[in-house]
Amino acid sequence: MSRAAWLGALLVLAPAAVVTWTVEPGAGGDGGIALRSALPVAIDGWRGMDAPLDDATLRILRTDDYVNRTFARSGAPPVTLTIVFSRRERKTVHPPEVCFTGHGWEIEEQGTARLGGEHGPEVATLRLARDGERLHCLYWYVAGERSTASFVRQQWNVALGTLAGEAPGSAMVRFMATSPAGTSPEPAARALRELAEASLPHVAGALR
Repeated sequence: MSRAAWLGALLVLAPAAVVTWTVEPGAGGDGGIALRSALPVAIDGWRGMDAPLDDATLRILRTDDYVNRTFARSGAPPVTLTIVFSRRERKTVHPPEVCFTGHGWEIEEQGTARLGGEHGPEVATLRLARDGERLHCLYWYVAGERSTASFVRQQWNVALGTLAGEAPGSAMVRFMATSPAGTSPEPAARALRELAEASLPHVAGALR
């Protein structure tokens, strides 16, 4: 497995932290290609390439409706977008720091950020380090018409939707970039935010 695919698989096995934004996961789910076909491969000068997740990861996720796409743009570090969705299985997503720290990463910083202006979603932010390398993440969860960066809130949103007969499903959206050892973290952090903000309408459309 390539390094990009390995990092994507690791990232897919984890999310956590804050807020609510209106988007609607749609009828797709457990279909294998629904999300990949709905999300454009070219976004605001970025060009994406898919990396498939291995069978073991898909068994853990209990869904095959996902995107694991690394975007590249001239003069910027690559950024990987991972979206996982399941109509029936809320265990598809879970907090990321558990997987990261279990693989030797140490949390340097956690917080929240607002994307796309004051009315955009507030998302969780995470920066980790291992052997001098840094891993930067922005992520959030979606259930029905609600989006949150809090894992606990996500479970509540899924439960409420299910009780209301909405079958909201459970989705995770995550952007990731790395800073090699000995380099400044700023370029990766800046690229991460730029692609995340440019992708917001496309992600919302893919989850309708």
